[in-house]
Amino acid sequence: MPSCPESTPPPDVTKYSETIRRDLYDRTVAVHWPEHPAGPDDFVPDYSPEDAGLTVWWLWGRWFAAWMPLEDLGEPSLPPWRRWVVVRIDAAQGAPYGVAFSEV
Repeated sequence: MPSCPESTPPPDVTKYSETIRRDLYDRTVAVHWPEHPAGPDDFVPDYSPEDAGLTVWWLWGRWFAAWMPLEDLGEPSLPPWRRWVVVRIDAAQGAPYGVAFSEV
């Protein structure tokens, strides 16, 4: 699970390294699979990031993450491209864990 506190400064997202990739993976897990939800109505998946196939990668000078929400597997009519969540990861001062996610 996350190795950084919520108030961690934004990461350097301007270059690739395996250390940065792992850090962004941990931050993505902390935001989307929180150990302690902010409120009682916050959704927390009952499956792990590994079960969802969470992947973080660097492409075209940007960071991305993707995973398949397993709660959507009950919708067999959805095409595969609609089942995956794909987001761009950016540094964001003041955001939880120093990162912001933009849908792709």
